[in-house]
Amino acid sequence: MKHLAELLPIDYAPRIPSKADYGIGMIGAGQIVNQAHLPAYRKAGFRVLAIVDQNRAAAEETARRFGIPRVCESIEELLENGNIEIVDIAVPARHNPELARQALERGKHVLVQKPMAETLGEAEGITREADKARRKLAVNQQMRWTPAVRAAADLLNRKFFGEPLECNFQIQIRTAWDSWPWLQSHPYPELYYHSIHYVDTLRGWLGDPASLYATLARYPGSSCGGPTRNYTLFEYPGNLRASMLVNHHTIVPDDDLAAKFTIEGTDGRCEGLIGLLLNYPTGRSDLLTVWHRELIPGGSLRLELAGRWFPDAFIGPMSSLMDAITNDTEAETSGKEVLGTLRVIEAMRKSHETKQAVRV
Repeated sequence: MKHLAELLPIDYAPRIPSKADYGIGMIGAGQIVNQAHLPAYRKAGFRVLAIVDQNRAAAEETARRFGIPRVCESIEELLENGNIEIVDIAVPARHNPELARQALERGKHVLVQKPMAETLGEAEGITREADKARRKLAVNQQMRWTPAVRAAADLLNRKFFGEPLECNFQIQIRTAWDSWPWLQSHPYPELYYHSIHYVDTLRGWLGDPASLYATLARYPGSSCGGPTRNYTLFEYPGNLRASMLVNHHTIVPDDDLAAKFTIEGTDGRCEGLIGLLLNYPTGRSDLLTVWHRELIPGGSLRLELAGRWFPDAFIGPMSSLMDAITNDTEAETSGKEVLGTLRVIEAMRKSHETKQAVRV
């Protein structure tokens, strides 16, 4: 029998690294920086020393809000600052390869927003630059630290489910794609900038799939030229299968929006609510409901988890990078690790374009 005392506590909170006083320089002062990066770093007590953005006024306003002591005139000025040890790059991905290269060449460690690059080849180039510079490179695939996702990872690590058999993401929401004008002409805006989170989460939980079949679709009247609906099946070795059903244009009332995942095995099951997506960008608390055939009392447990995707999960990638620097190890979402996520993304794109299953 599994009593509640055996299940609790579930380990899901982002951890503060053993050395947390590295100097951080921020490239970018956009929405994600103000809503997630900097609130998370302030909460964790990280030291952001300088910021730069092509919009000087935006950088100045962000610096004022978060007490950043220096607004730089240029990226070169930020990189010349010897007190900055980590450069956090949060701009559209097409700029990541060049900015990461510049930072690495100046001896900085780098945290880069997802996607690491818009092609696998460019991403591989960034990892080679990091190796050449002997500096750490991590990618801000922060969904791995979202409370419900992290709690599920803890259960998987503890073999709570027995043999995992299936994992599913169901996302039925409404997304204001007009908020990101630079994505309107992207051939696959949803895949590279949203569903990449679910792909990376699946890989963090279960490893790489053996093959997949993906079919993507537009929505009538959408401002995006590329598809913003995603329906993918993943085949893993043995009996394990996974699926992803994502629609950013549902017509249901707000109370009926869905943003959840399930993991089920031979012994147990969990269902996680991703609260951010039901009220973006403010969000709601994540929920996790777990069932186990031997759980006493009641067979199930429903937990409201502390923290939220925005901003709390953003502590995770930076903390992991700091630990990697301190201990000369690899960050959980190191550049080399996240190359696997981009391989799966490119396989999904190929599957959609060829209308065939693709081996990963």
